[in-house]
Amino acid sequence: MGIEIERKFLLADNSWKNYIAESADIIQGTVCKDTSAVTRARIYGEKGYLTIKGYLTQDSRFEYEYEIPVHDAFYLLNSVCLKT
Repeated sequence: MGIEIERKFLLADNSWKNYIAESADIIQGTVCKDTSAVTRARIYGEKGYLTIKGYLTQDSRFEYEYEIPVHDAFYLLNSVCLKT
């Protein structure tokens, strides 16, 4: 289990884009969301992931992330994920 620490920064301009070495498309959706946790499916590059996150307490929360077959991630995104 990992601990995710939430931090947000306000950037003055877009000069950070000059330092990007590579990028990848990410597709994600929420599988389940309730008062104690959120479960997310994600496709990052050629890999699929299932992530379970607890809700934020102060500035951190627990996080479990598992690699799953990419076709399973596509299935979750197309047929199970919550539509928003």
